[in-house]
Amino acid sequence: MARAIWRWVNWAVVGACLLASALAAVVTLWVVIERHRIADLNRTHERPLLVHPDDPVLANAHQLLGTLRPPPSRDSLQFVVMPSFGPRWFAVSLAQTGSEGVGEANVVSPDGRRIARYEFVMPTNNVARLLARWDALSDGYSGEGHLMADGNPLAFERHRGNRVTSGEGNSPCHYDVLGDLAAQSLSTFVPELLDLRIVQQSDVSQSDLCRGSILG
Repeated sequence: MARAIWRWVNWAVVGACLLASALAAVVTLWVVIERHRIADLNRTHERPLLVHPDDPVLANAHQLLGTLRPPPSRDSLQFVVMPSFGPRWFAVSLAQTGSEGVGEANVVSPDGRRIARYEFVMPTNNVARLLARWDALSDGYSGEGHLMADGNPLAFERHRGNRVTSGEGNSPCHYDVLGDLAAQSLSTFVPELLDLRIVQQSDVSQSDLCRGSILG
């Protein structure tokens, strides 16, 4: 009798372990799938910037982009940055025309009031350097599997001839780096862009948030 009871206890323990393992595998699979779904939202896409009226960030982004003139060439970058708690939002256009870089920027308050407007010309080598760096950071970016409620939402659309790439997100590990690049390169012409500078960029890039795994 005791042996039969012990056998049933062993089976119950094994069954419980198998059930726990199955539940853990299901939860892990769900986390991975959900993280990949979220990452797909903020990765770089091979398409124009999506129009989605139910996405307030995209709606604001397209409204800001609409304040800019169409780029004068097919080698261009347009982006907007909308800091959640900042006093200024930005819409910037930059195009390489061959002989020079032509830029335009609108600085507005979050409620849409214009603060400043700039038009500027850059040496072609400086524009090429900025666009090449932007492409190196954004091309092939696979996104991050976590959402952040606040931050500095950035949306961009990059044209290179017939190729168009775009992205939208507020990750300090990626989109803040793009904003910092823009601030470093363009604050001479648009001083308000200094709002986007990352003082401790190396600390951010080495943080657990930026170095975590898909299961983090």
